[in-house]
Amino acid sequence: MRVYLGSDHAGYELKNHLVEWLGAHGHEAVDCGPHIYDAQDDYPPFCLRAAEKTAADPDSLGIVIGGSGNGEQIAANKVKGVRAALAWSEQTAALGREHNNANVVAIGGRMHTVEESTKFVEIFLSTPYSNEERHTRRIEMLSAYENTGELPRSRPTTPSRADPAPTPCVPPGPGPGGTAMPTPVPRREQPAVPEGHTIHRLAQDHAERFVGAPVRVSSPQGKFSDSAALLDGHALTTTDAHGKHLFLGFGDTGWVHIHLGLFGKLGFGTAPPPPPTDTVRLRLVNAAHHADLRGPTTCALITEPEKRAIHERLGPDPLRGDEGGERAWQRISRSRTTVAALLMDQKVIAGVGNVYRAEVLFRHGIDPYRAGKDLTRAEWDAIWADLVELMHEGVRHNRIDTVRPEHLPEAMGRPPRVDDHGGEVYVYRRANLPCHICGSEIRTADLAARNLFWCPRCQDPRPAPGT
Repeated sequence: MRVYLGSDHAGYELKNHLVEWLGAHGHEAVDCGPHIYDAQDDYPPFCLRAAEKTAADPDSLGIVIGGSGNGEQIAANKVKGVRAALAWSEQTAALGREHNNANVVAIGGRMHTVEESTKFVEIFLSTPYSNEERHTRRIEMLSAYENTGELPRSRPTTPSRADPAPTPCVPPGPGPGGTAMPTPVPRREQPAVPEGHTIHRLAQDHAERFVGAPVRVSSPQGKFSDSAALLDGHALTTTDAHGKHLFLGFGDTGWVHIHLGLFGKLGFGTAPPPPPTDTVRLRLVNAAHHADLRGPTTCALITEPEKRAIHERLGPDPLRGDEGGERAWQRISRSRTTVAALLMDQKVIAGVGNVYRAEVLFRHGIDPYRAGKDLTRAEWDAIWADLVELMHEGVRHNRIDTVRPEHLPEAMGRPPRVDDHGGEVYVYRRANLPCHICGSEIRTADLAARNLFWCPRCQDPRPAPGT
């Protein structure tokens, strides 16, 4: 089946994942953009384009993706002939097709995990329209209104087994003054790109398992087959990492450049490996080990000059040791952009992600909304030194721990953190919980398409120097 996809920056990584998933499952995926990540882009052009192509291709379906999926659904439904359904559960994904004959599904990329979103798509694509008279009648009413602008006449009916009376909605309970209050919907965390310490650890893991001997290289998924054939049987000679970019060196044959993105996974095992699935982009095998790469944003064979160009466009990496934080300071000290956004800009500083960003700002009492130009040099030097230490600890222990010894659970007599992310932290993913230091409620907000966490008291805004 031909499937048209459109998104904005908030759905960009999920869209790319679904393009790969669709291809691996026998569908023809047509990517209507965006084709590069731009945190300021707008969803209407891409979602309208996907919707227009779907409407013009009667045997196709469409997928539009954003942060919540709401705006993307609205955009798609502006196109004549499109019936876009917002899928927020497996049942709504099925009902959109079964009852509404929807030809476009909208998904909130920040509302669901990649596994949940992929399942919605799988169900949407595989569920047929029921062709029941009651549903066809309603769809025809909508089509007639779309063409004429005239409201359809209501059709008096009596309840039947085919169309039962709705079950009354029972509110969850009284609020102040006896008013029924809605059940709050828990905020879903956005998927996270692996931070720099993970990529450097992966470089070490590859070096320990594969460097120095020939490896069998294959691409069971097929997307890397031509390059895999060039590398097969050659020795992995070295590994490298810069920020969130991993490089596997095969001598004169070139470098495998890997960027995991939001959904990429690298897993290791012993040899012989199990039969691969059709989602494995790259497989390395030697006499003792195997490694499987799935779902990366980038997996490409590049030359030495191409690798050098990637390094040149990235900011300094606290884990590389080939330069300090001076180049980052030169950009930060002249910028009106918030320090929280600058720390996530890989052109400014490479490898820092959402966790280290939130935690290092808390550890130094920096308001995340302070402009970069308002940082003092002493504050920046302290932040850089702290990142170097914290991220090296992250490589050693393969997890992020940012809490100082005096604030650990055993020192403070508090329960340890329970979170699938692991590690002890001060503010990351602790929204609405009390601060370990002052007891204030940890806050969260969206900043540059990512969740920001901070303590409003420990990171109290302060005036710029000299004001």
